[in-house]
Amino acid sequence: MLVQFTLAACYCLSWEEDAAEGLRLGQQGHYQQALQRLEQAASLASGLPSGDARLWRLRFNLASAAHQQGAYQRARELFESLEPHPPSRIEYARLLANLALVERATGRLQDAYAKASRAAQIQASESGASRDLANTLYTIAELDRAQGRFPEARRQLDRASALAATLPPDPLQALILQAKASLWSAQGRPGLALAPQSEAAAALERMLGPTHPLTTSALSNLGQVLFAAGRTGEAAPLMERVLGDWEASLGPQHRNVAVAANNLAQLRRDQGRLADAAVLYRKAIGIWQAALGPRHPDVARGWLNLGSLFALQEKTRGAETLYRRAHAIFEETLGAAHPETRAAAVRLTALRQRAVTSAPARHQAARP
Repeated sequence: MLVQFTLAACYCLSWEEDAAEGLRLGQQGHYQQALQRLEQAASLASGLPSGDARLWRLRFNLASAAHQQGAYQRARELFESLEPHPPSRIEYARLLANLALVERATGRLQDAYAKASRAAQIQASESGASRDLANTLYTIAELDRAQGRFPEARRQLDRASALAATLPPDPLQALILQAKASLWSAQGRPGLALAPQSEAAAALERMLGPTHPLTTSALSNLGQVLFAAGRTGEAAPLMERVLGDWEASLGPQHRNVAVAANNLAQLRRDQGRLADAAVLYRKAIGIWQAALGPRHPDVARGWLNLGSLFALQEKTRGAETLYRRAHAIFEETLGAAHPETRAAAVRLTALRQRAVTSAPARHQAARP
């Protein structure tokens, strides 16, 4: 019995050490290494009783790491396997909130909204869940913004901000501030977005360090705001840094690399470096398709951007094909009334009108 107890004690210590190290690595933003250590811990802990709360929490952390690394299907499967037997209501709400993030990442916005709303209801009724509730309200606000519901997004962010203000210094406070900046950007007001985005980026760098993925994400947003405000010279080195940092820390096929490539492509287009822009657009589209599938809104945004480059180069037929493809995806995933769907339709109509009005001129110019 003593030998069996000793072996069991060593066995538990081994997986718990791996689990603790995986959690630490994830908090530091080393998502690939975190996923590997948590996978190892889960393998070692597979002999624990199925109802053991420690095993549930380990698998929850494993699912979270898979999500952070962009392995969305794996994350969904793990989270859904944990739904029947959560150790507590707060942890069940946390599970729903994380599932909402997976649904959002894969373009299932209505499912994401339903799960996040349910999580917020539970968290609002539980004592000691104020940070969790602030985080979920922040998620709901981001979902509202993604669907063009700007007043609702602002209300949710104000609620989240009030809750977060009661906490000790926390990255969540900077993320909420960043979401407020993104809301201004989504409404075409980069001048109002610049100050809060700069403050959020500085706060995240101070709390998490310059190479943490959340810091890099904030710098990416700052680069976009500067670019939208016409400050291309300041935006360019930030965007170049972000692309390099994300490729190094997350791997070349991570969704964030696609975001950085797409943003840099926009800047290269503005600089007149059209060939470089086309390469970057195609890189982004390829990563998004592999990570999210061909019918995701991010893929549609990539096609729309590449189409606009074709239009600039007077490749009208290719541009129309890509505009139509993007519009169909937006209509399917976001609905006909969404601002992005309407914007794609406007671009398509304008392109067709331009092709019609310019055709006679081109014909006349071709005559001897």
